[in-house]
Amino acid sequence: MSKEQERFNTQYSNEKEINIGSKGIFDFFKSEFAKSEGSLKIKGFKNLEIISLKELKLTSLKISNCSQLNKVHLFELTKLTSLSLTKCPKLTTDNCSLIKLTSLNSLKINNCSEFKKIFDLTALPKLKKLSIVGCSALITFDYSSTGLIDLEISDCSQINHITGFSKLPNLTTLSVRNCQKLTKLDCSFIKTLTDINLCLEIKTLNCSNNHKLTNLDASNCSKLEFLDCTNNKLTILDLRYCSESIDVKYSPSLIIARKKKILIVGRTGGGKSTLANVLTNSNEFKESAYAINETKYFRKKEFEWNEDDKTKDNKEDNFRVVDTIGVGDTKLSTENTLFKIADGILLMPEGISHVLFVINGRFTKEEIDTFNLIKESLFKSDILRYVTIYLQSSKSPNVRCLPDLQKKTLPKLKTLSIVGCSALTTFDYSPTGLIDLEISDCSQLNQITGFSKLSNLKTLSVRNCPKLIELDCSSIKTLTELEVSDLIELNCSNTSIDELSLNLCPNIKNLNCSNNHKLTNLDASNCSKLEFLDCTNSKLTFLDLSYCPESIDVKHSPSLIIARKKKDIKNILVVGRTGGGKSTLANVLTNSNEFKESAYAISETKYFRKKEFEWNEDNKEDNFRVVDTIGVGDTKLSTENTLFKIADGILSMPEGISHVLFVINGRFTKEEIDTFNLIKESLFKSDILRYVTIVRSNFSNFRTNKECDKDIELMRNESDIIAQIVNSCNGVVHVDNPSVDLFKDDDEDDDEYEQRIDINRNARKKSRKIVLNYLEKNRDKPFRLDNWDELCKKIVDYIRKNNLDELEIDPDILRLSEAFCLIL
Repeated sequence: MSKEQERFNTQYSNEKEINIGSKGIFDFFKSEFAKSEGSLKIKGFKNLEIISLKELKLTSLKISNCSQLNKVHLFELTKLTSLSLTKCPKLTTDNCSLIKLTSLNSLKINNCSEFKKIFDLTALPKLKKLSIVGCSALITFDYSSTGLIDLEISDCSQINHITGFSKLPNLTTLSVRNCQKLTKLDCSFIKTLTDINLCLEIKTLNCSNNHKLTNLDASNCSKLEFLDCTNNKLTILDLRYCSESIDVKYSPSLIIARKKKILIVGRTGGGKSTLANVLTNSNEFKESAYAINETKYFRKKEFEWNEDDKTKDNKEDNFRVVDTIGVGDTKLSTENTLFKIADGILLMPEGISHVLFVINGRFTKEEIDTFNLIKESLFKSDILRYVTIYLQSSKSPNVRCLPDLQKKTLPKLKTLSIVGCSALTTFDYSPTGLIDLEISDCSQLNQITGFSKLSNLKTLSVRNCPKLIELDCSSIKTLTELEVSDLIELNCSNTSIDELSLNLCPNIKNLNCSNNHKLTNLDASNCSKLEFLDCTNSKLTFLDLSYCPESIDVKHSPSLIIARKKKDIKNILVVGRTGGGKSTLANVLTNSNEFKESAYAISETKYFRKKEFEWNEDNKEDNFRVVDTIGVGDTKLSTENTLFKIADGILSMPEGISHVLFVINGRFTKEEIDTFNLIKESLFKSDILRYVTIVRSNFSNFRTNKECDKDIELMRNESDIIAQIVNSCNGVVHVDNPSVDLFKDDDEDDDEYEQRIDINRNARKKSRKIVLNYLEKNRDKPFRLDNWDELCKKIVDYIRKNNLDELEIDPDILRLSEAFCLIL
């Protein structure tokens, strides 16, 4: 607050009258206001009844909260540009004189309840902005000719008629809000009008022939019956909350936006907010997996669904998602929870298009109680036909049942996972922006079509659907990653895949992967029944068909080298957790850098990798093949997906496995124990343990046997579980494989830099020798593998045994859902 304002308040705050003019003004006021173009606030003067100001050089005047004020006279304030009258309940139009305010640009009249009319403002030749808010006695408004540009009339409960728009030749913005008795508005032929905001009570609106009108906000006009907006520049019209029966006259090029309202309900920690983020393609909804709500109040977000044919019928789909508080919050009573949900429901007075009831895993008693609670306490009985049950896994929102999936159900869906839908027989998807598609464990699925409509699809995984024996995805040019199993025929030509493994398709007979200009790796090691292969026009340089029939018909580029002869080779399978050093060890053993190394929780190895090499030691030459599988614990993959990817690598070794290297980075943690048991129980027979060697990486004293033995003893003493694992395996090998991909320090010269690299390179060479010599001394007959059917059964049984709640659905609830709801 300025010193001048403080002195003014001290002088007048308790007075009944303020009379300041050219003759009666105090000296300090006279000098100050004569010299400056400042502002003045008269606020909260409880005793003030009369204000009279004359010939002051004010630029801004705000009069507010003066409960006894009944007269205002402003004379010749020629510098005044802004005037505000707020909360002066006794002030009337007749007792308010505005004379020769020749520079006034903005006038605001707010909550002056005795204003029954707007006084003559012809004396305000430069007025551009007028705001009339909360004048409850105002009935009509007829404006005189003026240069007004912006007009706002809101919260005037008695106003029922506005005329005189023809006298406003320069008006560009009109806002009429919350005027309950105003049902008709004609603002046609205002040639300068560009922007209109309307109140929800309007029933008839004529804004035709507004040739500059570019924005009309009728989003709250739920009672609008007639609208004429012809002959203007509108390109999109927001009628999302208007009645479907509204009569609209509009230009042919106008896009009309309609909004669908989606209410999300369910238990706390069930995935409601996660689904809201997925639908809106945002992270504005707080996600939580615990029994304390992250959603303390309802949350809402609007988004558009941009279809390929969105201009069809001049309509665009718009959605509003409302995420309510979850039922079952341990800090809230049921009553409080219901009132908070009701708060979100009341946000949609125009109605609800969809109710998504989210459950996480199986349909438990708590979910049943929550369903009935919401239905019986908040809705009518016929709400069920608007309810979609969204059933998702506790780990990821996988679709479990799919009677009918329409593209408008999940408008911004990018990733779709269909798992364990035992009744699903066919799948045909509508046009969409889908990028990732997974279909697995659907025992009756026998046909997939509609790939030509998936113009943006990049990854496709179709796994463990035994009745699906043919797949044609040749129309998906954008496809870069493909995983399949159980197929007899596959056409993946004309795609953009760079790698393809068919080891999960042991019965495949026909394969067309031609015209894949990025394809560099094709693995058909387990395809003993392959009869026809077309791999022309690809980047393949080498193809191993040694386990395929001699009679196979192969179409290929002239430069392709094809291996037919089987080798006497020892297979080394490398397994472990992501970031544990698997791929680094694979590079060390093969003396290459073809395996992508990473120290993070997202695997660089998306598929298995394999490479053959020779090891010459003590006048012996052995052929080895290293297979590096994807790491367990990848933060982007489910356990099931990880196991199938490891199985793919296992089946690429039809000769059998000579050694399994289980890599741990440092000490034997709980995560390593869980990973060890996971791989052992889900993929192998019990006698695999005699082929397993534990490789302890990052052990700096790996050259000293005494230190290595000491570390093994420490492992055994750490816990009985670790001791049992160590004792059951084929021993422990210690290595240290530091990176040779180093950055040069700012303060080291070239020789020092090269010396560091040489030290690390020598450590890797020593590690290689230690591991391979150990494997030579501990050789055995190759471990014979299960076939694909048996391996697949093991994985599925393991997942069901350890994640049973994710797959079960209560039969009674399922029948209820089929009768009333769509299950996703």
